[in-house]
Amino acid sequence: MKFIIIVAICTGIYVCAMDIVSKFTSSLDFTSTSNIVEVSISGEVTDPGTYYLPKGAVLKDLVAYAGGFTDCADVSNLTASETLKNNANYYVPTSKVEETKIMISLNEASLSELETIPGIGNSLAARIVAYRVENGNFTSIEQLCNIKGIKEETLEKIKSYIYIE
Repeated sequence: MKFIIIVAICTGIYVCAMDIVSKFTSSLDFTSTSNIVEVSISGEVTDPGTYYLPKGAVLKDLVAYAGGFTDCADVSNLTASETLKNNANYYVPTSKVEETKIMISLNEASLSELETIPGIGNSLAARIVAYRVENGNFTSIEQLCNIKGIKEETLEKIKSYIYIE
């Protein structure tokens, strides 16, 4: 019996609470949302996502809300004063272009091919070719450290551009 009374009281409280909430929300004026635009930004910004800004806000404002541009942002085609459109998606492209690495055979590369490796100039390329002529083909990439001007840090920089077959 006590259980039925408790259930009845809880139901009554719930119904009353829902009635109050219903009356309160129906009296609210939601027309103020028309003064807000919902926009998304992605790409090279610190905090990509969806933002709610005042109507009339410009792209510069959106970027500020998103934490600013990253170091890789390509802003050349963006107009900072562009007025934001509701439900629009804005993308900030990257300025970094993926380089296609061409692997160079250490034992077959010509002087000019070796010079295309970042960090290898004409004189260092000439020393690599001379070393190969004097000592025969390379059997390991680490042998480059035997050449004057190539130390461990230089080797680390050029390793990803060369191979030995």
